[in-house]
Amino acid sequence: MSELEGLSPEDVQRLASLTLKIAGNPKTKREYLKLIKQIDDSFEAPELAIEETEQRVASKVEERIKPLEEKLQQEELRRKYEELRMEPVRKGLVTESELPELEKFAKERGFLPTQLLQAAQLRAAERSMVPPEAPPVKPWSEGEDERRTNPQEWFRKQATQRIAELRNKRFGVN
Repeated sequence: MSELEGLSPEDVQRLASLTLKIAGNPKTKREYLKLIKQIDDSFEAPELAIEETEQRVASKVEERIKPLEEKLQQEELRRKYEELRMEPVRKGLVTESELPELEKFAKERGFLPTQLLQAAQLRAAERSMVPPEAPPVKPWSEGEDERRTNPQEWFRKQATQRIAELRNKRFGVN
């Protein structure tokens, strides 16, 4: 009680009133009890003991649950990866035995492991592409002697004829 000896009765009354307000307010009560516990180790507060017990139990439960959640997440990721991996098979782009070859193709082309469907589509498109055939070579016809003898004049006539055709099409003259 030596802390209160130098105070007036009004100051003691004011401190007591503030202490009661702090202890009675649900927002400040827990912190008030913690402060008292810090000052006086022998102070027993059932609310603090219950809270500490709850925190210990919750942390133990959390420690046990965390590895299980991680394991579930890994299994879910594996399942999703396998689902993405089998998508080209489900769509009929490859057979299951061709998957390793498709994975190699995808890796060579810079696809991510989760983009096998796109890689399979590209591979199928590349395989279905037929090289274009060269246009047939037109042999010289009898009217093309001018082309051989005076190519400049022949090209000028061809250009004039083509321009006339385009004009006629544009202005509707047949």
